[in-house]
Amino acid sequence: MIVFVGGMQRSGSTFSFNVVREVLAKRGEVYCESSDSVLSAIESGRSAQHLVVKGHSADQATMDLVRLGAVKAICTVRK
Repeated sequence: MIVFVGGMQRSGSTFSFNVVREVLAKRGEVYCESSDSVLSAIESGRSAQHLVVKGHSADQATMDLVRLGAVKAICTVRK
């Protein structure tokens, strides 16, 4: 599974990232990276079963993958 966690600074995105990482770790190996591009993280974490990427904005390719449903997304906002 590929998950992109994005959100404003100080909005809880790191907390969400940690929760997703821990849940997926129970289902197999997880590769984690801070990046705005899922595609670059895929290249780095090829051997892992799951990929969790944290960024504050997503590039166009990442947004396209989210729209297609290939990447799950969690977005946090600050109020």
